[in-house]
Amino acid sequence: MRVVKCIGSFLMAILLAFPALVSGEDKKEEVHRLDSVVVSATRSEMSVFDAPQAVTVITSEEIASSPFERIEDIVRSVAGIYNFRHYGMQTNGIVSPLIMRGVGKNRVLLLLDGVPQNDNFNNAIAWIAWGHIPKETI
Repeated sequence: MRVVKCIGSFLMAILLAFPALVSGEDKKEEVHRLDSVVVSATRSEMSVFDAPQAVTVITSEEIASSPFERIEDIVRSVAGIYNFRHYGMQTNGIVSPLIMRGVGKNRVLLLLDGVPQNDNFNNAIAWIAWGHIPKETI
């Protein structure tokens, strides 16, 4: 009887430890690379070198080493770009308008994978949910 209890206890200990051993395995997660976001004064996509105005490119290394946790803060660190959070019944602080100094918000084209992200109502970049974009995906 004592041997049966010992064997039963031993088997129970192995079964309880098995999930911990299995969960310790590293699983590779698939990483999806997104195309770059293009903002240009000519309202069309063009090479950075062909642009007739000042262009700021934030590299993935700069984003990774940045002390900022939110994409909107990283965008705000670029000279001439301003965004802020609206707090109200509909927005609840989760969206930010994008304002470029010297340019009206309806005079800027934001492309994501070649698709315009501007508002169809007034052609402005007004309500981008920056908080929903993980820093690691940029």
